[in-house]
Amino acid sequence: DMDDKVERSATEYKISVSPMEGVVGSKGGDVSAMVTSSGAWTLEGESDFVTPSATSGEDGAEIVFEVDPNETEEERSANYVFKMGSKQVEFQIVEKGEVPETIEITSKAEMRLAYTAVERLAVELTTNVNYRNLTAEIVSETEGWLTYTIARPTEGGADTDVTAYFSMAKNDGETPREATVTIKGVKNGTAVLKVTQLPKSKIEPEKLAYFLDVEAQTLDIPVTANVEFDVTVSEG
Repeated sequence: DMDDKVERSATEYKISVSPMEGVVGSKGGDVSAMVTSSGAWTLEGESDFVTPSATSGEDGAEIVFEVDPNETEEERSANYVFKMGSKQVEFQIVEKGEVPETIEITSKAEMRLAYTAVERLAVELTTNVNYRNLTAEIVSETEGWLTYTIARPTEGGADTDVTAYFSMAKNDGETPREATVTIKGVKNGTAVLKVTQLPKSKIEPEKLAYFLDVEAQTLDIPVTANVEFDVTVSEG
């Protein structure tokens, strides 16, 4: 009889969990665990990003752990213990961190452009952000001359190759104008583009002709210009 009691108490508490851990991506989701036991069990453990469907049950029960999305780039884990009498089984849930957003300008990051209007100014990018989610913040002392229109997958490029298009108005002014363009993802991915649009070159002397006598003299010719210029004298 004693042998019988010892044997029964040794086999009384049996508990196992399958699988032994759960791993989810940064978007979260459900992790299911099947409990095999020789009787009633309880679940212990707390987490601020995991919610179990039950904290106690019987043999053959399935527990579903609901995992919230991880909006950080750090991996995180939640630890639980299934208990039955003197026996216990540890169960861990690991949630991956978000992949950081990357945006890189593969064409020129500093553009110097002529005064003429450009309807589709193309900027080549490599990014893991969906092209539909890209935006552009444009800062310039002169507003409205440069606008972001659309981004599209680069023709014949890799999955991460994207072309962002801008529209640039004609520069009717006499000075260059500059814009700083910050191309942004959904979270914290950014790339910075500098755009300078030059004015139309202008060199205007005050008068087109000067008539001088034969004696040597100094002649001052007032010139209005927005570009550097050289002066050469030709005899005519």
